[in-house]
Amino acid sequence: STQSTWDYFNLGFDYSHHYVQGWTIYQTDPLPPDANVTLEERNRLLGIEGCIWGEDVDQFNIDQRLWFRASLLSERLWTLSENLDIVNLNDTTRRVIQQRCKLLQRGINPSPYEDDDN
Repeated sequence: STQSTWDYFNLGFDYSHHYVQGWTIYQTDPLPPDANVTLEERNRLLGIEGCIWGEDVDQFNIDQRLWFRASLLSERLWTLSENLDIVNLNDTTRRVIQQRCKLLQRGINPSPYEDDDN
């Protein structure tokens, strides 16, 4: 379901404990064509929320658990549909890696990018 793909960042698992790869977040349409919303409601979409469960994170691991997937989520939401390529992820991979470098420069320690995330 869209909810389980979007909402959970912890350890790559959703509530039902199925592994959700990082790129699945990027490849999931936040408002799929079969969503029960009108065009007017679609046009009012201002943002999206990604949740992380607090019982699995603390001050020592929150950066590693959150930022890679949050980068993919924000990249997906703010990329215009006509510019979106969910098959060839080379440009997106480059941007996500650049974002990770920016976070590291700011003292935030996101998990490293790994090919098995796609």
